[in-house]
Amino acid sequence: HGLLGGTELTIEGTGKAWSRSVQDLPSSTSARPSRTEVSRTQLRTLVTLLIQERAWEQRDVEYPAATEQSQYSLRIAYGNRTTEIVEYGSGRRIGRIGGYMKRIIGMLLE
Repeated sequence: HGLLGGTELTIEGTGKAWSRSVQDLPSSTSARPSRTEVSRTQLRTLVTLLIQERAWEQRDVEYPAATEQSQYSLRIAYGNRTTEIVEYGSGRRIGRIGGYMKRIIGMLLE
């Protein structure tokens, strides 16, 4: 969750990739360039995973997360269209996608 700390990962269709660490307050962000590019094969695998998970569909009921509960979000943008989903608790679907994104941009798992 960006307001409580976490990591934002970005992978563009061109293969450019980066991460940004978000600590405690929205104003305290730091760019942590991991790897500047992912391969076309990795990009295709990511797109396949997004399709398999139907990542554009909101499945959890939207409600404010309790302080002890984790919140995961995923934003997909294509051209001028954007969709964002949110999962609470274990964030299984977003966790699988985010885990793969972390691996391909060379981040250590936290």
